[in-house]
Amino acid sequence: MQVPASEENKMTATSTLALSSFIKNPLKFVSSVPRLKPDGSNVDDWSKGLDIVFMYLFNKASFTEDPNNFEVNDEIKGALRFFIQQTISVELSEMIQQEVSPRLAFTCLKSHFLKGARSTQLELLTELFEMYKATTTPTLKNYIRITSIFERLRRTGIAIPRELQQLITNLLIP
Repeated sequence: MQVPASEENKMTATSTLALSSFIKNPLKFVSSVPRLKPDGSNVDDWSKGLDIVFMYLFNKASFTEDPNNFEVNDEIKGALRFFIQQTISVELSEMIQQEVSPRLAFTCLKSHFLKGARSTQLELLTELFEMYKATTTPTLKNYIRITSIFERLRRTGIAIPRELQQLITNLLIP
């Protein structure tokens, strides 16, 4: 869909006004983004929140996915860096303390938690596999352990459909 020129100018004007306001006071926009928790459990929500604010400011969808979007003048870079710093928990601040660039600060945080989530997912799947190899006898304790693993997998981003959970449970507990 082509945006009419007059609409495009309005969008650009709105973005320019918003960007001016952002540069003057980035804190005004912080409440629009869920604060990144120390355990990174909401890293996707945090990233989406940043993208929404950046869409408003720069009129670019999925701003954080393209590293070139962070190539802006020093005044905007400083505001972006400060903004990102304010949207994370205090415990995480030290992690990006050395990063001057907003792009590097964002990338550092995002990759830290993605790597952590992937590692956790693999550990949980390994735990299920180990249970399979052990050919355990049916006990309530094993059932609770399996359902706990499914829940922890869901929290790390792997949602296993209920039917598949039942099949896996039947396989693990004969």
